[in-house]
Amino acid sequence: MNKKQFKRNADVAVFIPNMCLGGAERITLNLINELSIRGYLVQLIMLEKKGELLSRLNPSVELIDLKAAKIRNSIYPLLIYFLQNKPTAFLSSMWPLTIVAIISFCLFGKKTDTKLFLIEHTTWSRDEITQSYIGRSLVKYSMRVLYGLSERVIAVSKGVAEDLISFSGIKPSLITVIYNPVVPLRADSVSVPAPDYNEWAIGSHKKILSIGTLKPIKDYPTLFRAFALLSKKTEVKLLLLGEGPLREELKELAIELGIYNTVIMPGTVTNTTTYYRYADLFVLSSIGEGLPTVLIEALSEGIPIVSTDCKSGPREILSDGLYGKLVPISNPECLSDAMYESLQSTNDRELLIKRAKDFSISNSVDKYIKIFGLSHPN
Repeated sequence: MNKKQFKRNADVAVFIPNMCLGGAERITLNLINELSIRGYLVQLIMLEKKGELLSRLNPSVELIDLKAAKIRNSIYPLLIYFLQNKPTAFLSSMWPLTIVAIISFCLFGKKTDTKLFLIEHTTWSRDEITQSYIGRSLVKYSMRVLYGLSERVIAVSKGVAEDLISFSGIKPSLITVIYNPVVPLRADSVSVPAPDYNEWAIGSHKKILSIGTLKPIKDYPTLFRAFALLSKKTEVKLLLLGEGPLREELKELAIELGIYNTVIMPGTVTNTTTYYRYADLFVLSSIGEGLPTVLIEALSEGIPIVSTDCKSGPREILSDGLYGKLVPISNPECLSDAMYESLQSTNDRELLIKRAKDFSISNSVDKYIKIFGLSHPN
């Protein structure tokens, strides 16, 4: 770790693995950029200084590279950090990084005025890690024993908070719900580049969009089966943005279902705004979420939404179906029917955009500042 001495202690230090493309990383980007814009000194502490989102950070954010290829290798450099720095608030997310933060903080940080905050994005009862007995026990009991040593645990939705309480046994009084900072001030006049994938963006067909990591919890096989059924009723093409371990499996399924030529999977895309603006429908097929950023982003562009009613987030974001259709998880027939109905219906775009403002960056960061106990920056 670089032992650079900073001019003054940070107002907020945020601990994260890296700034590669991902939901939690994009939320972190929005949070620390807004804090920086408001004049607070922010340090971003990473296991490894890498990721596509680094280029989008506010220049005033101070970057600290722990140079730790593995999480366990970050404990010592993080101890050194706490010896040298005393931020007002230290925020850590992503178990088991939260556990490393607690251990290091209790050894040195607890002797200062720094307050430790943890943030949970995940419904752990549905996560892949906790589906085995060993994984479930490890996550559950580490949270139960150690999370109480923090100042507060921030849950990104009411559903995440409820799941965390029932899953880990954490006291409800320790948890505060703050929605993710997702939506900036929208400007329709701001131009966005044309999409790169003309086979999806251009034509008379309906354009369906889905975004997420290609992993089991996103349940893209159900989306593909629903899309195959939908393709028999109307002309559609699906653009699936994201990368992950199930790419080959999904490719084989697309061939098997006869939809290989109408499903485009280009991998990860840094700027997704242009694709939202071209889409006729956004679909989320997950069997588990925390507070899915992609649904909020779709709302902010006024796009009709069909989502599975998974734990948690979609029902909360869509207000029990007022702002989009909710369907049972792992049910291709119901998902396909809802997609077809949405494509045939008229859409109140302004109503959706208005709902998205409830998840604005400004509103969320106001609440973070309050819970951190930050005074106005000098």
